[in-house]
Amino acid sequence: MPSATSSDYGKFLGVNSDNNNISWQTIPKELPSVTSDDNGKILKVVDGEWASDSGLMNVADGTGEGSVIANSVSGQQANQALGQFSSAEGIATTASGNGAHAEGGGTRASGDSSHAEGGGTGASGENSHAEGSGTRASGAYAHAEGSGSQATGSSSHAEGGSTTASGSSSHAEGEGSKALSNASHAEGGGTIAGSNTNSQTQFSTAYAHAEGSGSRALGGSSHAEGGGTTASGDSSHAEGGNTTASGNCSHAEGAGTIASNDQAHAEGSGTAARADSSHAEGTRTTASGIYAHAEGSNTTASGSSSHAEGTGTTASGNGSHAEGAGTQANGEAQHVSGKYNLTDSTSAEIIGNGTGANARSNARTLDWNGNEWLAGTITPVGGVILTSPNSTLYKLVVANDGTLSTEAVAAS
Repeated sequence: MPSATSSDYGKFLGVNSDNNNISWQTIPKELPSVTSDDNGKILKVVDGEWASDSGLMNVADGTGEGSVIANSVSGQQANQALGQFSSAEGIATTASGNGAHAEGGGTRASGDSSHAEGGGTGASGENSHAEGSGTRASGAYAHAEGSGSQATGSSSHAEGGSTTASGSSSHAEGEGSKALSNASHAEGGGTIAGSNTNSQTQFSTAYAHAEGSGSRALGGSSHAEGGGTTASGDSSHAEGGNTTASGNCSHAEGAGTIASNDQAHAEGSGTAARADSSHAEGTRTTASGIYAHAEGSNTTASGSSSHAEGTGTTASGNGSHAEGAGTQANGEAQHVSGKYNLTDSTSAEIIGNGTGANARSNARTLDWNGNEWLAGTITPVGGVILTSPNSTLYKLVVANDGTLSTEAVAAS
């Protein structure tokens, strides 16, 4: 080994190519001088010279067999391809799942065969895909796209802005919509399809569909559409504006209608069907008796199988029928027509001729024995024909002085 002096500082031992002797030699490319401003930088070769650079090295874990790492942009954080056969490119991306692919900025693909792209997205479910900005696909085979959307259920799809698809095979789209139960679908703005309180409710409220704005389909196989509608009964349907179908197999449509019982149907404006198989239609009508039907304006059918129609009528007797204006049928199977009748519960038929709620009167009343009361005068055009006990027909004759007599009438 050759001797060394102070003039040999910085040199290294090498073999001379001319004579194969070992001698002290000068480093062919000197390292650059450094200062505190270079803290955190790395050395790399640029144009055959050593140079410092602020970019961080991309990282490959030892388990990342076959991984591909694209260079990060100078001065930015590194990409990491940690899973086997994974790929990371862009800025600060991480592909930790086997066969995963992360690209863009700050994306994370941690599920096997997952794909995250865009900005700040995360694909943690097996074979999941997240794209856009801040989206998350955590369910197996899930797909999240848009901005802030989350697909957490297996095979779910969330798209748009801040949507959530948490049910298995669910789909949420639009803005702030949520598909929470299995195979549910929510679209529009702020809609909710199903419930995910627990796995049981996710199953029992499956196949729900909500669309529009603020509509909620909370029952199994329910459908809510329009604005502010709610279908909470199983197989129920609410449509229009602020309607509610809470009974199973119920239907509410129009504006502000309520179908609260099973098989109930409310339509129109402000109507309510509050008994099983009841039907309310028109405006501000109420059918509260089972199988009852209210139609018109401000009518009420509260008796079982009753029918109220017209304006301001009430059918409270079972099987009763009230029609006209302000009439009331209180008796069983009673029929009332006209307007503002005197009420009772024993007559078979009443015709009212009142002028208001506080001025009631009857033009005609018929009881169940066939007795009839009339408020006015009878004027028979063809005369009055009477039948004797032996079935002989007689015509009643009135003389000018008021004397009554009869004459036989031949049977026709």
